[in-house]
This record gives sequence, structure tokens and C-alpha cells, in this order.
Amino acid sequence: MNNKPNIILLITHDTGEHISPYGITTVDTPNCERLAREAVLFENSFCTAPQCSPSRASLVTGRFPHTNGVMGLSHADLAWAFHEDEKPAAKLLASAGYDTWLLGMQHETRDPNTLGFDVVDLGFSILDLPEHMEPLLIGRDRTKPLYCQIGCFETHQPWDWEGTRPDSSKGITVPPYLPDTEEIRQELAKFQGNVKRFDQGLGQLLDLLEKHGFVDNTILMVTTDHGVSVPLAKATLYDPGIKTMLFMRYPKGGWPAGLRLSEMISNVDILPTLLEACQIDVPDNIHGRSFLGLLTGRDYEPNRYIFSEKTFHTRYDPMRSIRTNRFKYIQYFEKSSLIEIPAACVTWKGVRIMRRHWCELFDLEKDPNETKNLAQDPEYEATLVELRQRLARWMKETNDPLLDGPVASPFYYRSMQRLKDAL
Repeated sequence: MNNKPNIILLITHDTGEHISPYGITTVDTPNCERLAREAVLFENSFCTAPQCSPSRASLVTGRFPHTNGVMGLSHADLAWAFHEDEKPAAKLLASAGYDTWLLGMQHETRDPNTLGFDVVDLGFSILDLPEHMEPLLIGRDRTKPLYCQIGCFETHQPWDWEGTRPDSSKGITVPPYLPDTEEIRQELAKFQGNVKRFDQGLGQLLDLLEKHGFVDNTILMVTTDHGVSVPLAKATLYDPGIKTMLFMRYPKGGWPAGLRLSEMISNVDILPTLLEACQIDVPDNIHGRSFLGLLTGRDYEPNRYIFSEKTFHTRYDPMRSIRTNRFKYIQYFEKSSLIEIPAACVTWKGVRIMRRHWCELFDLEKDPNETKNLAQDPEYEATLVELRQRLARWMKETNDPLLDGPVASPFYYRSMQRLKDAL
């Protein structure tokens, strides 16, 4: 008899908080609103990294990128991968008796067959999910619980998915950190069209789960890997790069429908929360903290600090950050005067945005858009020192390889091996 809850995890690409339940009134996302009425919405959910693979790797391991091995993108020449002994969610849940499915897409590793899934079915649009997922639901053994991880690519640049049109029917939301130009509005209309497409796919998933009885005893989680693929968001440690939408629904678990929570949550906290909800032992090496008590009304001590990092994206650009409810401190570890703009940002090719200092401190209460660097302001020196010390302790406690010097990529090691082979 199956007494454990099923788990359905939907991860989108590069969506940030750009949906209507988070205050973006110009996007057409009625199914996100439906889910907000049925689930718990987290108003301050953060990722560990503003790049696809490292963030997703943290979500499914409960460990920071510099500890699980995925410090950069998992595809193409970089090919970052989990350490051999790493146990992502699918492996942990399979060992606890779960069926495990991977549908749509993934970006945690170069070879999805190493993740521990029983079923791997990739390469299709979110709108085609029902025809891939419904036969599996109909034919499965219901005496076993299910873990199904679904990936959605639509909201990733260049926002030109076939059959999807730009959407400006409700206007265009230009983030406050971008210039409000016609060219940018046209680009963001493409993004809004693809957010609408994701929302349509979400609606199909919600209907499918209801049709086949996967609502009451199913933990449904919908989130994204990091912020929107525009300058000063994706690939940066500013809030637009690391804040993410997060919904969690579990009727049988008593998780309140329509509740909005303001506590700070990191995506390393998600796996230990799921494991505790399923009464599965949490491995000792997991860095995240379960927030199940927050969902069930039990005692819960909120996170005082949120840590995020970037080591590699399209280039080596190491940085680490610590965030409290009021302050953000970012430490850069290599000399660079330019802020990285994701390569897929077509409209912004050739744009140069200067980095302000080798470290940055922001008062988020007074300056939520992180425009005024206070790192050299004597009034904030005590805060600067405190956060820098706490960041250094976290790096030491988690054995951050940056403490031992510059970090080489898998590309470096492959190139060096080729050179040695030629000797």
C-alpha cells in the first residue's frame, strides 16, 4: 500500500517572478493565478546561482554548486557534472521505493541517464506534455509513489518558439533596471508571449493531475531556475537574478491553499523539505534546511541569510553573495569591469554595463533596485564587516574551492589532457 505522497516538480527556464501572482499585471497567466489560489506562494524564494545548471543542481541535491560539482553549464564544451558520489533527488527517492520520471527537458547534467530516473522522455514542448505523460499515468502501478520531474524550455531566450506570438495585449512590463525603449519593449513582448505559453502548459498539467486523481496526495511544486534572461538579472547576483517564483501544493498534507509566505527560502531548502514530508531520512551532507514546519504550522526558525554564487557561465566570473532581509553583500573574485550579459540576449548585443566596485553592499529596504553601492560608505562599515565575515565563514564551512585559488573548468582539464597526450 502506498502511503507516501507523489511528487510532481515543474521547473521552467529563466522566468524569475515574471507572472501575474507576483505582481506582473501585463502577462496573461490565469493558470498561475489558479495555482496561487490552490497552493502556498513564496514571496521571497531565492536560487543558489543565477545560471541554469548550477541552480537546478542545487534544487535536486540540496547542496551548493561548489559542493555538488556543477559550478557552470552542463552542456557544450563546459560540461560541468555532478561528482560521482552525488545523489540527486531521483536517486534518493528511487531508493525509497518511488517510480521516477524525467519529462520535457533537463539541464542538470550532460547525460540525463546518470540522474537515476526510470523513465527519461525529453525534447518536447510543455504544450505536448499531456500526450507524453497521460499514458504513463494510466499505465503505472499505483501501489508505488511517483516522483515526476518536468522541464519547460519556453521561457528561455531567444523567445522564438514556433507558433508563439509576442504578447502585449495587457501592455508591457519593463523592469526598473532596464531602459524603457521601443526595442526592449518588443523583445519583452516576445518573452510575455512565451510566459503565456508556459502558463497554458501549466493549465494542461493541472487538468491532467485532476483528471487522474493526482491532487490530494500529491506534492505539486512549480518553480524556475533563476531570473529573466536580460541584463542585470540572469548571470548576476542582484535580486532579479536570484529571486524565483515558487508554488507548493499538498492538500492531504494540510498545506494552506492561497497562503503567501514572506520568509526567505533558498532552493537548497527544497529537497530536505520534500524528503521530510515523505518521511525519508535527509542525508547529512545536505546544506539546505527543511521548511516543512512553515507549511504545517509547526515551529520554524526562518533563514537569517541566503547565500548565492556564480563561478562559470559563459566565462569565468567568480562571485559570492550573502543576503539578509535588509542587506545584500556581493564579493567579486576576479578583476572585471563589465557585468556579464547572457549570450542569448539578442537585443542587448554590444551593450556594455560597467561593474561598480570589487564588492557591493545594498540597503534593500531603502534601495530595492540595488542602484547605490554602500560598500565605501562609513555609515555602513559595521554591516559590511559583519556580512563579509559571515560570507567567509560560509565559504569555509562548505569547502568552497575559491579559498584555494582560481577554479579551472572541465574544458581546461580536457585541453590540458590533449596537450599531454601530444607530448
